[in-house]
Formats: sequence, C-alpha cells, structure tokens
Amino acid sequence: MSAVLRLHIPTDYSAVQIIKAIIMIGKALGIKTIAEGVECQEQLEILAELGCDEAQGYLFSRPLPASEFEEIFLQEVLYAGQFI
Repeated sequence: MSAVLRLHIPTDYSAVQIIKAIIMIGKALGIKTIAEGVECQEQLEILAELGCDEAQGYLFSRPLPASEFEEIFLQEVLYAGQFI
C-alpha cells in the first residue's frame, strides 16, 4: 500500500498534520511508512520526529542506473568494514 503526497514540509502546517496522520495510520496497521521526495535535512528531521520509518529522495542521491547504485553501495559497505 502506498500514498503519494506532494506536500511542502516544513513550510505547510496542514501538510505536516496530514503526514502525521498517515504515519499514525500506517503504524496502527503495522505498515512501514516510507517518505518519497525528501530533498532537505529539515524535511528528514520532521519526518523522523513524526515517526516515519524510511525516506528516499534527492537528499540521499539522484536517481541512478542499477550498475552505478551497486558500485556506490558496495564501496560504502566495504568502507564501513561490513561484509555481504
């Protein structure tokens, strides 16, 4: 199940309330919530405060071809000293 909202947080109080309600519904149903389109640190912090489980968007990376993603992911895993 997914819901996509193009809302301007943190500048829109109503948007924050809608997002809060969606997160609460997801938690009540045992569904992980994932925010899409996160573009700035302030948005990420608000989503974390509201209890959002995951986030994706340009804050983390532009869209990548699978091969480029794999290369970056493996570099980060190896750099962190983890093994797959």
